[in-house]
Amino acid sequence: MIQGLRFVRLEVRDLARSRAFYRRGLRFSDAGTEQFVASDGRHESGPSVAHMLEAGSMRLLLVEEADDRRNGRRGVGIDLEIEVNGVDAYHDALVARGLDPSPPADGPGGRRFLVEDPDGYRWWIYQSMT
Repeated sequence: MIQGLRFVRLEVRDLARSRAFYRRGLRFSDAGTEQFVASDGRHESGPSVAHMLEAGSMRLLLVEEADDRRNGRRGVGIDLEIEVNGVDAYHDALVARGLDPSPPADGPGGRRFLVEDPDGYRWWIYQSMT
């Protein structure tokens, strides 16, 4: 039986830049682990440098991959959504921290906006209207 999502793994080009985006921009925190070397066994390029972050109950594993098999395009076709309280205040906080999110807008079931990370992963920040 599925109990929940353990973590999301995102391949990134520059681990330091991505960590800064998630820590300073979206306010993820370190998940209690230092940088470690991980190898998924799928790539001939060798081990990957990775770092685990968390926000609430969500864990995010950023994996730096030197082998850019996608010609610089990593986040294509991947959308992730975070539910927050006070979506407009969260939006304003991201702008104050130098990010460039879309304006908040009402949609089916809630209000949300979009922000992209340095590798093009799209994060929808959502607040339920119910």
